[in-house]
Amino acid sequence: MRRLQSVLLAAVAVIGFASIASAADMPVKALTPAIAAPALTPSGYIELYGGGDRYNFFGEDMNAWTLGGAGRANWWLTPNFSMQLDAQGEGSQLHFSGCGSACDLSVHDYLIAAHAMWRNSNWGIGVVGAVGDASPGFRFGAVGGEALVNWNMITLYLQGGYGSTIGSNEPLFADANTWFVRGTARYYPTQNLLLEGSVLGARTNVTPFFDSSFDVDTLMWRVKAETMFNPYMSVYLAYQGSRSNFPAGFGCCSPDANDSFTDQRVTIGLRAWLNRDNLRNNDITGAPLDFINPFSLLGFGGQQMGSFTSDVRLKRDITLVGRLDDGLGLYRYRYLWSDTVYVGVMAQEVALIHPEAIVRDALDDYLRVDYGRLGLHLMTLPEWDARSKGERL
Repeated sequence: MRRLQSVLLAAVAVIGFASIASAADMPVKALTPAIAAPALTPSGYIELYGGGDRYNFFGEDMNAWTLGGAGRANWWLTPNFSMQLDAQGEGSQLHFSGCGSACDLSVHDYLIAAHAMWRNSNWGIGVVGAVGDASPGFRFGAVGGEALVNWNMITLYLQGGYGSTIGSNEPLFADANTWFVRGTARYYPTQNLLLEGSVLGARTNVTPFFDSSFDVDTLMWRVKAETMFNPYMSVYLAYQGSRSNFPAGFGCCSPDANDSFTDQRVTIGLRAWLNRDNLRNNDITGAPLDFINPFSLLGFGGQQMGSFTSDVRLKRDITLVGRLDDGLGLYRYRYLWSDTVYVGVMAQEVALIHPEAIVRDALDDYLRVDYGRLGLHLMTLPEWDARSKGERL
């Protein structure tokens, strides 16, 4: 972690010195107290980015490579009223430590957001709405308010609101809703060098299929350095970390489990700009807004993959421990990436006896089981041993 932070700080310094050294040769506009909005033209940018992630799913490590892209466009409808449209998406190839290609998993998410804001060169206030899709198969919507203040070479941006799942193919999280607040500070040492820091906090209430609802607290932090090296192109380097705390015992069914999901991400990105010849002017008259999906920080895909995927191909040390009245077997096993011993079912067998309890995801070919439809729940071996004396799972 310290090495990662050192590399990031060194890269930020290199970007900063390069930008300052080239500032004299850059065609830039001087900042003015006000800009005539009727003369403004549509503006925005498209970007491509890639990088690496280091996840920890409830005590199990996972590495990932991520590729993504985004586009943002802003239009002025009146001298003081602007509309902005965002579209972004990314895909990740994830790999659990400790096993081979069987532990690889591809996930994706996308987001479309719209902002409406009354603003001038000094401040603005508006509303935002967003919809999207995230792995392993749930959709969400969110609405909120936002505001920004421009002061000298600093921009302060505040956003908050409410989001909810609006459809799901993933039975683990049948329903979830969240309240979130996010703050961002941007500082411009020069008009073509941006240093940015963001913090987001969220409380999400989750209703799973197997138990009563519970709350998850999430904290995200992000720093970024960006420089524009000609009037149409900029490059940035960003580090993002997040942590989501789940109830005790949720991660691996044991009260002693590590009940948190963490993410460390470093990305580098390239942006192509429309009608903006320096970064600072974008905060004043361009497309300065964005949206961070709080659901994407919860690690739904990894928790589902780690604890409730029931495909026999992802399990080892499998031993039959009993059968239900309908012939469905109960097995003791370990996942390929974990030493924790569970007692549960095999998805391939469930598909033959109770096909309605099988969940398939278009992102991969592994089978998942809706334990609620079977009237069962996943257990660790100690829990099974404690209940095996005359009790059915």
